[in-house]
Amino acid sequence: MYATTAFKKILKLKHLNKVIQGSQGAGKTYSIILRWILMALYSDTPQFCSIVTATFPALRDGAIKDFEVICDDLGIDYQKTKTPYLFFIGKWKFNFFSVDKENKGLGARRDRLFINEANRVHWKIARQLINRTHVERIFDFNPSSSFWAHQYFVDVKDCNFIKLTYEDNEKLPQAEIDSIEKYAPWGSNPDENFWRVYGQGEIGFVEGQIFKGYHKFKELPDCDYQTAIGLDFGVNDPTAAVKVWADHKNKRLYWKQMFYAGNDSISNLIEAIKVHPDFAKDIIIADHELVEIRTLKLAGLKAITANKSGGIMGRIRAIKEYKLYIHEDSEDLLREMDNYQYQQDKNGNIIDYPDQRCDEHGIDAGGYASVFTIIRKR
Repeated sequence: MYATTAFKKILKLKHLNKVIQGSQGAGKTYSIILRWILMALYSDTPQFCSIVTATFPALRDGAIKDFEVICDDLGIDYQKTKTPYLFFIGKWKFNFFSVDKENKGLGARRDRLFINEANRVHWKIARQLINRTHVERIFDFNPSSSFWAHQYFVDVKDCNFIKLTYEDNEKLPQAEIDSIEKYAPWGSNPDENFWRVYGQGEIGFVEGQIFKGYHKFKELPDCDYQTAIGLDFGVNDPTAAVKVWADHKNKRLYWKQMFYAGNDSISNLIEAIKVHPDFAKDIIIADHELVEIRTLKLAGLKAITANKSGGIMGRIRAIKEYKLYIHEDSEDLLREMDNYQYQQDKNGNIIDYPDQRCDEHGIDAGGYASVFTIIRKR
């Protein structure tokens, strides 16, 4: 058996949570399953392992096929059932299933979990699986965009995180290498986004991303600014506050996340506001929640109702008149920006309206304050 570089890198991961981001052909799934099979051969401890992905065809043609190929190549005996899909090696039991419906994630507790193509599994389902797993949790994916694995594990450093590429898989056939590299800058059909995701294993640009051209900043340039704070109230969703510095002369908007929390009461919000000096001195442009706005005013804060006359697309068009900068510490806002995209019809054509499945709490807050400053300038 030839151990690839990808397999050796995965073998070194020790954390409860293991996030494996990689390109096409990196051998992620194959290496993860090979590791588990070898562990099962030499383990005296019973383990119940779940291998999960979004749809059964993807499971059948991916993880299940890899499991059977590895066992056949190594001459490993295993028992198998198809309803449900169970494999048995030694004292280990491997349960393969798809999670195309949320209630399928509410299964029995397990020792080990592998969510294959994790970016295709909704967080509501993944969370149920993760909460019932106590020895090892592995998530792999091609990084077409950032998603819950970044938000809840990578960004908070609660995991081992590695990036693999096709160059880490020495067993990859030359024909597949050629099919990947043709999209490289030097290839026959260059495609920046495809190469970034499927060649380099880096997070790609979302198709139809609304604010694709935004920039990050650390320090504000010395300039005259008009400032305001946007506030988007949440009940079940997060409440978000974003400070905006508008440089009208150079047509630039600078946004910084100042508050982002779910299920917080108005009293907790006010307490957080008063601790931050910027909230006290700036005018707050808030969502149309009149009771909450009145409560902010009674607390001594300068709060007014946001102008929504142009709707969502009016705010987007106003923002796009300026060059947009997001502070590098604004993690939730940056995540929203990277995943904020236009709707697509059934044929994949872009519709000129945001996809309502995208989080936009911080974006709405920044939009309220930006529109306020732009209207005032006019």
